[in-house]
Amino acid sequence: MSLFLLTLLAACEEAAAPSDEVSWSGWVYVDQDDEHVLTEGAAEFWPEGAEEPVAAEQPYIEDYPGYWEVFLSPGVPANVHLTGAAERGTWWAGDAPTARGNWFGGALFAVSDTWLLDVFDALGEDEDAWLAASAEGVVVLGYPADSELGCAQLTVGAEAPLCWSVDEAGVIAPAAAESAVTWFLALAEPGEVVVGMAGAEERWTAEAGEVILPWYLSGGGS
Repeated sequence: MSLFLLTLLAACEEAAAPSDEVSWSGWVYVDQDDEHVLTEGAAEFWPEGAEEPVAAEQPYIEDYPGYWEVFLSPGVPANVHLTGAAERGTWWAGDAPTARGNWFGGALFAVSDTWLLDVFDALGEDEDAWLAASAEGVVVLGYPADSELGCAQLTVGAEAPLCWSVDEAGVIAPAAAESAVTWFLALAEPGEVVVGMAGAEERWTAEAGEVILPWYLSGGGS
């Protein structure tokens, strides 16, 4: 069981006969834009403990380009790696369904520099400086599922990330260590990136210039 569960990747499961593998499928977007789907590149799923990824395919590419399908062991935790011609390598994580299922629309998307610049600007950061730094490091942008978690309970590697909270009026402001976190942001060294939340951990292996999106993470899972 993954320590961090990606809520948006919770599968809509259908009844299916027992099998060694289940189908997991859905649309993959670019920059959260449902009119811009990922058709060129790759969607690779790294099951927990696997030495090689399982490649997803586009089974209906002629009629439904951008709709991807992968076959995995039921319920296995997996890291997801998306790559495209004009997008940065983008990492997610979630648990495969226990029966044939779909991830929700918008749950998986690759990001471009334009999307990153908009995010940095919205958080009040120097977007040009962050974009330049991201060429040598790994951008980690998270959204905790538990609105009670404070910034002091978050780590990216050995460092504390930058944190923000969003009030009821939608105003974004830096969050203090004890404040509840809406967004967190960090730049990690390439290689193994460990995101910690309230004693739980999730791990990725990312290259310089890539983006990890540990959205909707639940700390303290088992």
